Amino acid sequence: MKKNASTYIVAYMIILLIGGLNYIIFKYSANYKPVNYNFHNSNFYIRVLLLPMIGRILFGMSIGLESLLTKVGKHVKLKMNTTRLLIMGIPSLLISLIKILYVFGIIHYYFIRNETFLLSALFQILFGYIIISSIEKKEITN
Repeated sequence: MKKNASTYIVAYMIILLIGGLNYIIFKYSANYKPVNYNFHNSNFYIRVLLLPMIGRILFGMSIGLESLLTKVGKHVKLKMNTTRLLIMGIPSLLISLIKILYVFGIIHYYFIRNETFLLSALFQILFGYIIISSIEKKEITN
């Protein structure tokens, strides 16, 4: 499929939609005030850890959406590049989950610093991009 203006418009509209959704998620998460700082409350995990992570992954996916839209065509079958997903996706996923791994006691406090939280957020966006960019087209010949 040839790149045209409608492909870019659809991609940018989805990016704006997911960006707005991320804004709502982060405002929702920022207003959470735990009672007695009970971190074993499931509401804490969802509002402070899980929702922002999903939002960043979706944002990363929306960044690579334009390239996916150009791959879709009439005689094209999409396939997943599992090698790329395993080699690049799993390490970025593990770094993305560092806050959750700390809360559940899987990793030590030594690994958690202010820079680590920023790094975790960047790798969540990268993980979303890796997922969407691992989809490749496979030509169908008749």
